Amino acid sequence: MRATCQALRWSQTPGRPAGPGRPRSASAGTCPPAAAPASTRQPHPAADAWASPPFCTCPVCGGPLTPATSPTLSLRPPLVCPAGHAYDRGREGHFFLLPTGRKRREAAGPAGDADAQVRARRAFFDGGHFDPIHAAAAGAVCEVLGRRRRREGGSTSRPPFVLDAGCGEGAYARALASHPSRPPATACLGIDVSKPAVRMAASRARGAAGAAAATRFAVASTFSIPLPPGSVDCVLVAMAPAPPAGELARVLVPGSGGLVVVRPGPAHLDGLRRAVYGERARFEGGGEEKEGGVDDGSSSGDHAPLCLLSRARLTFDLALPGPDAAALLGMTPYAWSAGRGLGERLGVEGLETQADVWVEAFGFV
Repeated sequence: MRATCQALRWSQTPGRPAGPGRPRSASAGTCPPAAAPASTRQPHPAADAWASPPFCTCPVCGGPLTPATSPTLSLRPPLVCPAGHAYDRGREGHFFLLPTGRKRREAAGPAGDADAQVRARRAFFDGGHFDPIHAAAAGAVCEVLGRRRRREGGSTSRPPFVLDAGCGEGAYARALASHPSRPPATACLGIDVSKPAVRMAASRARGAAGAAAATRFAVASTFSIPLPPGSVDCVLVAMAPAPPAGELARVLVPGSGGLVVVRPGPAHLDGLRRAVYGERARFEGGGEEKEGGVDDGSSSGDHAPLCLLSRARLTFDLALPGPDAAALLGMTPYAWSAGRGLGERLGVEGLETQADVWVEAFGFV
């Protein structure tokens, strides 16, 4: 028992639980609380997912984070690292894994999508309007994972692991969990800097079954991914800023890892854009077809660059009823530039627009 206590080295002041993601005070030799009767202990629905490798890494020291084994905390066990830093689990099952300096900067305002934007996105996605995009992205991830299995001769014993970088409220992770081509036992971690988005994603996963329930979510930055090197088989970046090339190179499995990017085409939501800007509307950036690969950031030559494996353009018309049109405006950055009353007008009149996205897969050659 003494050796176990020395390894954990964390304690909690009675009556003052540490806030979500806040490191508990570390003190060598401090033991966890005494065990509660077995009849009162019930495992948290997401406990098994966080207990499975690859383990997240501590944003303070970089050590592996595993669920605390104290029986009294089995309802919502914190994650602890060998140095004694501990992070509380949110009610929804997620963790806050931003570096300490980032926490201080958050005091100046919210990070990522705000709560109203997240709720609007959930309402719009629940209408099924972007289901073809979600399915195409999940299919591309499954293709990358299948390529990994073929390159390893189909004899790999390690389950595939996917990182949803900039996961938002979890729509793409849910699509992957239910995709018929998903390899068995595929694990997924969704990270985003938006606390409202991650809370919603984790809450929906907690109420789901099967693969969706095993998906983990954490408030974390794609610029400092809390995962060990070479642990990710596929990174999914859907309508979000891509991680720096160096971070991609660090976390992807060398030689067999891959990247799936979903980005807007030139006509994406053109009807909404014109409703907001009128004749001034024009598309800027990212929509044209581009040749070439994605540099993994390696300057030493230890890793080959990521090169384009496949590219598909998906376009379809959207005839949105009023509530869904208003939700679409509310979930996009166009809401920041919309004139007064536009949301109310769209809520009455509806909107006709178009979805236009590129789904691209990259991998090591």
